[in-house]
Amino acid sequence: MPLLEKLRTEHPHVDCLYVGIREVHPQERNTATGTLGKFNGRDGVDGPDGLWNIPQPKSIEERLERMQWWYREYSKVCEDRNEPKMEVPWVLDTMEDDVDKAYNVYPFRIYVVQDGIVLYRGGHGPFAQSIAKVQSVIATNA
Repeated sequence: MPLLEKLRTEHPHVDCLYVGIREVHPQERNTATGTLGKFNGRDGVDGPDGLWNIPQPKSIEERLERMQWWYREYSKVCEDRNEPKMEVPWVLDTMEDDVDKAYNVYPFRIYVVQDGIVLYRGGHGPFAQSIAKVQSVIATNA
């Protein structure tokens, strides 16, 4: 997630936006080990704290609460890591997942869109994003 914050800082003319979609790793998926197994939250004395073991929101109000919580908690993580402060704005997808269906963003994906044309589509997941490629596309199309 700090990728968008870095882009925003380095390219102030570029608009960045987070889109809150359905929960990627809902609690309902695997309640025995938590949604992310041994990576289910921050490490503590007794193991992961379960921070990311959350249920799938059932209403737009629950999705809104989850996105507000995520933004606040991830801001703390960024601050703890001395990463750029989270200032990129966010919006919510519909409960029908219209944005996810149109852009195939699940679980995480960066797009560069200019004048309604997709110039870059990152891979699926947070580890499939390339800040260098995004910066190159932005520089080439500035």
